Amino acid sequence: MKLLGTPLDCMMKFKMLEEKRALSQGLEISLIPNKLRGIDDFEPWFYSQFSKLKYKSVHIGDMEPEFLTSSKCISEKLDILSKMLKDLEVDTVIIHAHHFQHEPIKVKKVLDAFLPHVEIYIENNGFGSGCGSRVDDLIQIFNDCPEFKLCLDICHIKDHENFTFDDFVSVDALRDRIKQIHFSYSSRLEKENLYANKGYINYDPHHALWSIIGKTPSSKTKEFIRQYPVILEGVISREDSNLAYLKKEVELLDS
Repeated sequence: MKLLGTPLDCMMKFKMLEEKRALSQGLEISLIPNKLRGIDDFEPWFYSQFSKLKYKSVHIGDMEPEFLTSSKCISEKLDILSKMLKDLEVDTVIIHAHHFQHEPIKVKKVLDAFLPHVEIYIENNGFGSGCGSRVDDLIQIFNDCPEFKLCLDICHIKDHENFTFDDFVSVDALRDRIKQIHFSYSSRLEKENLYANKGYINYDPHHALWSIIGKTPSSKTKEFIRQYPVILEGVISREDSNLAYLKKEVELLDS
Protein backbone atom coordinates (compact mmCIF):
# COMPACT_ATOMS: atom_id res chain seq x y z
CA MET A 1 0.00 0.00 0.00
CA LYS A 2 1.16 3.54 -0.72
CA LEU A 3 0.72 6.23 1.95
CA LEU A 4 0.35 9.78 0.63
CA GLY A 5 0.34 13.09 2.46
CA THR A 6 2.36 14.75 5.19
CA PRO A 7 4.34 12.67 7.68
CA LEU A 8 1.40 13.16 10.09
CA ASP A 9 -1.00 11.82 7.43
CA CYS A 10 1.25 8.80 6.88
CA MET A 11 1.34 8.01 10.59
CA MET A 12 -2.45 8.27 10.89
CA LYS A 13 -2.97 5.99 7.89
CA PHE A 14 -0.42 3.51 9.23
CA LYS A 15 -2.33 3.27 12.51
CA MET A 16 -5.60 2.75 10.64
CA LEU A 17 -4.14 -0.08 8.56
CA GLU A 18 -2.75 -1.65 11.71
CA GLU A 19 -6.05 -1.37 13.61
CA LYS A 20 -8.03 -2.89 10.73
CA ARG A 21 -5.48 -5.67 10.28
CA ALA A 22 -4.89 -4.53 6.72
CA LEU A 23 -1.18 -3.93 7.10
CA SER A 24 0.54 -6.20 4.60
CA GLN A 25 4.20 -7.15 4.29
CA GLY A 26 5.22 -3.72 3.10
CA LEU A 27 4.44 -0.07 2.51
CA GLU A 28 5.61 2.84 0.44
CA ILE A 29 5.45 6.38 1.77
CA SER A 30 5.52 9.46 -0.44
CA LEU A 31 7.51 12.49 0.70
CA ILE A 32 8.28 15.96 -0.66
CA PRO A 33 11.89 16.67 0.37
CA ASN A 34 11.46 20.46 0.25
CA LYS A 35 8.75 20.22 2.93
CA LEU A 36 10.74 18.12 5.39
CA ARG A 37 11.69 19.85 8.65
CA GLY A 38 13.88 17.31 10.36
CA ILE A 39 14.11 13.86 11.88
CA ASP A 40 11.14 14.65 14.15
CA ASP A 41 8.76 14.78 11.17
CA PHE A 42 7.95 11.18 12.16
CA GLU A 43 7.44 10.05 15.74
CA PRO A 44 9.75 7.38 17.25
CA TRP A 45 7.05 4.68 17.23
CA PHE A 46 6.63 5.10 13.45
CA TYR A 47 10.33 4.61 12.77
CA SER A 48 10.25 1.49 14.92
CA GLN A 49 7.13 -0.04 13.34
CA PHE A 50 7.88 0.89 9.74
CA SER A 51 11.41 -0.47 9.91
CA LYS A 52 10.03 -3.92 10.81
CA LEU A 53 8.20 -4.30 7.47
CA LYS A 54 9.61 -6.79 4.99
CA TYR A 55 9.19 -4.49 1.98
CA LYS A 56 9.53 -0.73 2.36
CA SER A 57 10.33 2.17 0.08
CA VAL A 58 10.05 5.95 -0.09
CA HIS A 59 8.81 7.90 -3.09
CA ILE A 60 10.16 11.43 -3.47
CA GLY A 61 8.91 14.16 -5.75
CA ASP A 62 7.79 17.75 -6.16
CA MET A 63 5.51 19.86 -8.33
CA GLU A 64 8.70 21.42 -9.69
CA PRO A 65 10.12 18.89 -12.20
CA GLU A 66 13.70 20.08 -11.65
CA PHE A 67 13.52 20.28 -7.86
CA LEU A 68 16.68 18.22 -7.39
CA THR A 69 18.80 20.74 -9.28
CA SER A 70 16.89 24.03 -8.90
CA SER A 71 16.03 24.15 -5.20
CA LYS A 72 18.42 26.32 -3.18
CA CYS A 73 18.03 24.20 -0.06
CA ILE A 74 18.01 20.75 -1.69
CA SER A 75 21.30 19.70 -0.06
CA GLU A 76 19.89 20.41 3.40
CA LYS A 77 16.61 18.64 2.61
CA LEU A 78 18.27 15.56 1.12
CA ASP A 79 20.49 15.37 4.18
CA ILE A 80 17.34 15.29 6.33
CA LEU A 81 15.87 12.64 4.02
CA SER A 82 19.04 10.54 4.22
CA LYS A 83 18.82 10.46 8.02
CA MET A 84 15.13 9.54 7.81
CA LEU A 85 15.85 6.68 5.44
CA LYS A 86 18.47 5.35 7.82
CA ASP A 87 16.04 5.36 10.76
CA LEU A 88 13.26 3.87 8.63
CA GLU A 89 15.77 1.24 7.43
CA VAL A 90 14.85 2.03 3.84
CA ASP A 91 17.40 1.56 1.06
CA THR A 92 15.07 2.17 -1.89
CA VAL A 93 13.90 5.53 -3.25
CA ILE A 94 11.41 5.86 -6.10
CA ILE A 95 11.24 8.93 -8.32
CA HIS A 96 9.14 9.69 -11.40
CA ALA A 97 10.91 9.67 -14.73
CA HIS A 98 10.03 13.26 -15.70
CA HIS A 99 12.40 14.57 -13.03
CA PHE A 100 15.19 13.35 -15.32
CA GLN A 101 14.00 15.16 -18.43
CA HIS A 102 16.63 17.89 -18.14
CA GLU A 103 20.25 17.28 -17.13
CA PRO A 104 19.83 13.64 -16.03
CA ILE A 105 23.54 13.28 -15.28
CA LYS A 106 23.41 16.32 -12.98
CA VAL A 107 20.35 14.89 -11.19
CA LYS A 108 22.16 11.58 -10.76
CA LYS A 109 25.18 13.33 -9.25
CA VAL A 110 22.94 15.05 -6.69
CA LEU A 111 21.36 11.73 -5.70
CA ASP A 112 24.75 10.00 -5.55
CA ALA A 113 26.15 12.75 -3.34
CA PHE A 114 23.37 12.87 -0.76
CA LEU A 115 21.85 9.38 -0.97
CA PRO A 116 24.93 7.25 -1.68
CA HIS A 117 23.67 4.07 -0.04
CA VAL A 118 20.23 4.13 -1.66
CA GLU A 119 19.05 2.25 -4.74
CA ILE A 120 17.05 4.44 -7.13
CA TYR A 121 13.95 3.10 -8.88
CA ILE A 122 12.59 5.12 -11.81
CA GLU A 123 8.79 5.12 -12.13
CA ASN A 124 7.15 5.59 -15.52
CA ASN A 125 4.92 8.63 -15.83
CA GLY A 126 1.22 8.77 -16.61
CA PHE A 127 -1.70 11.19 -16.73
CA GLY A 128 -1.00 12.26 -20.29
CA SER A 129 2.53 13.39 -19.47
CA GLY A 130 4.84 13.27 -22.44
CA CYS A 131 8.29 12.85 -20.92
CA GLY A 132 8.88 9.74 -18.88
CA SER A 133 5.84 7.83 -20.04
CA ARG A 134 7.22 6.17 -23.14
CA VAL A 135 9.46 3.14 -23.45
CA ASP A 136 12.13 5.21 -25.23
CA ASP A 137 12.13 7.79 -22.41
CA LEU A 138 12.88 5.12 -19.84
CA ILE A 139 15.57 3.46 -21.94
CA GLN A 140 17.33 6.83 -22.32
CA ILE A 141 17.33 7.35 -18.55
CA PHE A 142 18.81 3.89 -18.02
CA ASN A 143 21.45 4.58 -20.68
CA ASP A 144 22.45 7.70 -18.73
CA CYS A 145 22.09 6.04 -15.32
CA PRO A 146 22.72 2.31 -15.85
CA GLU A 147 22.60 1.37 -12.15
CA PHE A 148 19.01 2.60 -11.73
CA LYS A 149 16.12 0.12 -11.59
CA LEU A 150 12.47 0.30 -12.65
CA CYS A 151 9.27 0.65 -10.66
CA LEU A 152 6.62 -0.19 -13.26
CA ASP A 153 3.26 1.52 -12.71
CA ILE A 154 0.63 -0.38 -14.68
CA CYS A 155 -1.96 2.33 -14.06
CA HIS A 156 0.29 4.91 -15.72
CA ILE A 157 0.67 2.66 -18.74
CA LYS A 158 -3.11 2.56 -19.18
CA ASP A 159 -3.38 6.34 -18.76
CA HIS A 160 -2.32 6.38 -22.39
CA GLU A 161 -4.75 5.15 -25.00
CA ASN A 162 -2.19 3.52 -27.28
CA PHE A 163 0.08 1.93 -24.66
CA THR A 164 -0.12 -1.70 -23.55
CA PHE A 165 1.44 -3.63 -20.69
CA ASP A 166 3.28 -5.83 -23.19
CA ASP A 167 4.86 -2.74 -24.80
CA PHE A 168 6.92 -2.38 -21.63
CA VAL A 169 7.50 -5.89 -20.31
CA SER A 170 8.47 -7.27 -23.73
CA VAL A 171 11.52 -4.98 -23.80
CA ASP A 172 14.50 -6.70 -22.17
CA ALA A 173 16.11 -3.40 -21.16
CA LEU A 174 13.03 -2.60 -19.07
CA ARG A 175 11.79 -6.01 -17.94
CA ASP A 176 15.19 -6.98 -16.55
CA ARG A 177 15.24 -3.83 -14.40
CA ILE A 178 11.81 -4.22 -12.79
CA LYS A 179 12.05 -4.34 -9.00
CA GLN A 180 8.58 -3.23 -7.94
CA ILE A 181 5.06 -2.87 -9.36
CA HIS A 182 2.50 -0.13 -8.70
CA PHE A 183 -0.97 -1.62 -9.01
CA SER A 184 -4.24 0.24 -9.58
CA TYR A 185 -6.85 0.77 -12.29
CA SER A 186 -6.49 3.81 -14.54
CA SER A 187 -9.80 5.64 -14.89
CA ARG A 188 -8.29 8.52 -16.83
CA LEU A 189 -9.81 7.54 -20.17
CA GLU A 190 -13.18 6.51 -18.75
CA LYS A 191 -16.15 8.65 -19.79
CA GLU A 192 -17.95 8.24 -16.47
CA ASN A 193 -17.09 8.41 -12.79
CA LEU A 194 -16.62 4.76 -11.82
CA TYR A 195 -16.61 5.46 -8.08
CA ALA A 196 -19.82 7.51 -8.29
CA ASN A 197 -21.44 4.54 -10.01
CA LYS A 198 -20.74 2.56 -6.84
CA GLY A 199 -22.18 5.27 -4.59
CA TYR A 200 -18.95 7.10 -3.76
CA ILE A 201 -20.03 10.43 -5.25
CA ASN A 202 -17.21 12.56 -3.83
CA TYR A 203 -14.48 10.56 -5.54
CA ASP A 204 -13.18 10.42 -9.09
CA PRO A 205 -9.61 9.12 -8.73
CA HIS A 206 -7.23 8.44 -11.59
CA HIS A 207 -5.82 5.61 -9.46
CA ALA A 208 -8.84 3.41 -8.70
CA LEU A 209 -9.19 0.15 -6.81
CA TRP A 210 -10.04 -2.69 -9.18
CA SER A 211 -12.21 -4.18 -6.45
CA ILE A 212 -14.43 -1.08 -6.23
CA ILE A 213 -15.08 -0.75 -9.95
CA GLY A 214 -15.68 -4.48 -10.34
CA LYS A 215 -12.96 -5.26 -12.86
CA THR A 216 -9.90 -7.48 -12.81
CA PRO A 217 -6.63 -7.57 -14.78
CA SER A 218 -5.96 -10.54 -17.00
CA SER A 219 -4.58 -13.74 -15.52
CA LYS A 220 -1.43 -13.19 -17.59
CA THR A 221 -0.89 -9.74 -16.06
CA LYS A 222 -1.50 -10.98 -12.52
CA GLU A 223 0.87 -13.89 -13.00
CA PHE A 224 3.60 -11.52 -14.19
CA ILE A 225 3.28 -8.89 -11.47
CA ARG A 226 3.16 -11.46 -8.66
CA GLN A 227 6.87 -12.03 -9.31
CA TYR A 228 7.59 -8.68 -7.64
CA PRO A 229 6.69 -6.65 -4.56
CA VAL A 230 3.37 -4.98 -5.42
CA ILE A 231 2.28 -1.59 -4.08
CA LEU A 232 -1.49 -1.01 -4.11
CA GLU A 233 -2.26 2.59 -5.13
CA GLY A 234 -6.02 2.64 -5.62
CA VAL A 235 -7.90 5.32 -3.66
CA ILE A 236 -9.82 4.09 -0.61
CA SER A 237 -13.06 5.91 0.16
CA ARG A 238 -13.60 7.17 3.70
CA GLU A 239 -16.96 5.40 3.74
CA ASP A 240 -15.14 2.06 3.60
CA SER A 241 -14.13 2.32 7.25
CA ASN A 242 -13.35 -1.40 7.54
CA LEU A 243 -11.12 -1.32 4.45
CA ALA A 244 -13.16 -4.12 2.89
CA TYR A 245 -12.28 -3.12 -0.67
CA LEU A 246 -8.59 -2.87 0.14
CA LYS A 247 -8.70 -6.42 1.50
CA LYS A 248 -10.57 -7.52 -1.65
CA GLU A 249 -7.83 -5.92 -3.75
CA VAL A 250 -5.27 -8.15 -2.05
CA GLU A 251 -7.50 -11.18 -2.61
CA LEU A 252 -7.88 -10.22 -6.27
CA LEU A 253 -4.12 -10.25 -6.74
CA ASP A 254 -3.83 -13.64 -5.07
CA SER A 255 -6.69 -15.22 -7.04
